[in-house]
Amino acid sequence: MTAAKQAVAQESRNEAAPKLILSAPRADFLQKGYVYVPFRVENMTILPLYAEIHGEEVTHLKPKIGHLHVKVDGNEWSWIHAQTDPIYFSTLPSGVHHLSVELADAAHTVIETQTMELVVP
Repeated sequence: MTAAKQAVAQESRNEAAPKLILSAPRADFLQKGYVYVPFRVENMTILPLYAEIHGEEVTHLKPKIGHLHVKVDGNEWSWIHAQTDPIYFSTLPSGVHHLSVELADAAHTVIETQTMELVVP
């Protein structure tokens, strides 16, 4: 292994892992069926850059670039949330719902998944 490759490998080992932190949904929004979930991500920048559109090189940017995959109630489909604004959508019917949020890199490789239960009165 060349010295340059060794340096890159060492830098990767020393890099802190990205982490997703979801906050509790806003209860006042849930009362009306709206979902508003603030979040933050550590050790990764959330941007709308994707390997299939912008090229494989976006997977090597530092700091790491990523986005969220958001799913509701176990649906197979999801949407991409690629901004730092809270996750916000409407309207859910009364009842218990499940929100799944995946932190993914620019190539859509899932790094972490968090789920939460939402109760709409």
